[in-house]
Amino acid sequence: MHTDRIHFTSDGHRLSAWLDRPESAEPHSAVVLIHGSGPTSLEQEPRYLAIRKAFTQTGLACLMWDKPGCGHSEGERRQIQSYRERAREVVAALDWLNGRSDIDPSRIGLWGISEGVWISAMVASERRDVHWVILVSGPSSTLAYAAEYIARINLKLDGHSRAEIESHLTTIRQCFQLLESGAPFEAFLEVSESMRANSFFQLTGWSKLSHADWEDHVSRENVQADTRALLRGVKCPVLAVFGEQDSQVDWRTSMRVHQQILREAGNADVTVTTFAGANHNMRRCGTGSVRETRSGGQGEYVAGYVETMVEWLQQRAMPDTATRYDAR
Repeated sequence: MHTDRIHFTSDGHRLSAWLDRPESAEPHSAVVLIHGSGPTSLEQEPRYLAIRKAFTQTGLACLMWDKPGCGHSEGERRQIQSYRERAREVVAALDWLNGRSDIDPSRIGLWGISEGVWISAMVASERRDVHWVILVSGPSSTLAYAAEYIARINLKLDGHSRAEIESHLTTIRQCFQLLESGAPFEAFLEVSESMRANSFFQLTGWSKLSHADWEDHVSRENVQADTRALLRGVKCPVLAVFGEQDSQVDWRTSMRVHQQILREAGNADVTVTTFAGANHNMRRCGTGSVRETRSGGQGEYVAGYVETMVEWLQQRAMPDTATRYDAR
């Protein structure tokens, strides 16, 4: 594949991006790759390389970028980035792709992982120029539920007692209630003291939450987001993929909810699949814990994951086989 360093603008920020182009004849199908939460640096960590290579070999161009304030992108890096701001970045990326003569605008889709599933659902429910989506390790809940699930599973894996786990879960609920009610940061610090002293919560960022993060309206805005509501507006073909050792998303509930909500909303092309032995990032793992994922390296993608996405795309995103999607 050929990789071009390009730029596009969103909310006045010049974002640094990579465009992978396939060897196949133009015009190409294209996919916008949407990161999960956390900082990015494409030069230091070329993400999703195996996926990008497989997609370009299939004939898709792949576009991804560094978030504002990360890598070579302009803007301010925030610990908590607005979902709406992230969605506007995707819209700007779609507009940029639609303006290229080597991209077929009728064959552009989204690939999102983790938090990127929220963003993918936001955009796909509002834009007619999204013709298919792949959702990887997607939550089907609010942030509050997701935070409780992550804590419950990972504290158990860390060896905490049932009583200790329940105590921390109560604290999490209290913290979200305080955030939604607009309580002062000092109230959060008081309630969360024991939780912030725990090594797992230090690992996942609770101890890094600043006064500015707490006071920012973005935090409250994101708390209101619910994947279930967003999914109802997604009418294009959907492939939803989950790992069966994901300790960051309630994958059993999510796979049922994705399938049920999308079909109830009238989406006739929904595929939901899971992979044994895969963690949140769809890598082979031992326990699948957050601690293991962050300390043990990335590892190999679980067998069949990339191949499943390629086969699904070949039936929907390629010339002569692509089903033209019209949301009208």
